[in-house]
Formats: sequence, structure tokens, C-alpha cells
Amino acid sequence: MDNVVDLKDYGLARAVQRVQSPWRERFPDFLTARTRLADLSDKTLLILARLEDGAMTWLLDLIMTALDLGPEGGFSDLDAGPKMRVLDAQLFFVDQVRWECLRRLGWVTGFAAESYPLVDLILRGAEIKADFEPPFPALKETHADYAEFEWRRKIDGEQMIRSMIPAALAALGQRI
Repeated sequence: MDNVVDLKDYGLARAVQRVQSPWRERFPDFLTARTRLADLSDKTLLILARLEDGAMTWLLDLIMTALDLGPEGGFSDLDAGPKMRVLDAQLFFVDQVRWECLRRLGWVTGFAAESYPLVDLILRGAEIKADFEPPFPALKETHADYAEFEWRRKIDGEQMIRSMIPAALAALGQRI
């Protein structure tokens, strides 16, 4: 009885194994149980953030694979409960990807993807999301709009941060 297996670590390792093949077909970045969004290239991050070129469908399939919910393309065949779980995971994950884009530009801090590996964001998204309040990052004090953000934070801070996403994606796209 010397070998004790942490079920959370085992589940994470199995999920990473399941997503290795579709990940490698799409991206050159190496994926492990410890890979964070910060470890991905700007190019990979932009593909995930923009959801272009079939990335939305591919991401749904990746999430279904990570959650062990069936074969590729089977999203429409899922029952309502698992379908909502996949959609919630996708929305949370894409938010984290976009927050990471803003972080790379030095605009924000304080969001889940700074602390959790990529596959954990998919597997435990609902749990992780519940631990983060507010559900959006804070604008850094060095940002030109920080004073406005502080004033708007409690009322519509999330909307203000989200409104920066198109400019952030454009700026990050200029870097590659």
C-alpha cells in the first residue's frame, strides 16, 4: 500500500493524454499537465483567442475530449447537462485565453489562468471560476485608463476590460 494515487492528478494526466493528439495536429506548442496559457506562443494564443479558421469547433471537440464526453463532432448529440458543461468550459477557457492576451501586453493582472494549467482550466473551470471574484482581471496601475477603470470597476469594470480585447488581439497580432 505504498503507492497512493491522487485522483485529481490522475484525472488531469488522463485528460492530457486524451487531448495530446488533437493538440499536436493543430499547434506546435508542447502540452503537459503543467502547461499554462503563459507557456504558449503568441501565435497559438491568438488562434485560440480569435476563434478563427474552425477554432471554435475544434475547441469544443478538445473540451469534449478532455472531459471524456465522446467522439469528435458529437457535441450536438450530447444531453443538455453535458452540453452546458462543455459550453461553460469553452466560455471560461476563451475568457482566460483573452485575459492572457491582455496580460502579455502588460495591461492586466489577477485572473485564473495565471495560477492554473491549461487542461485544469477545462476540467475544473466551474470550480476555479467560483474562486475568482471578480471574474475579470484588474487593469494594471501603469495602464493609461487605470483611473477610469477604478472608477468604473464595481459598475461595469468587466465591460471595460472586455472592450479592450479587440485592440489587444490586434496589438498581439502585430508582434507575430
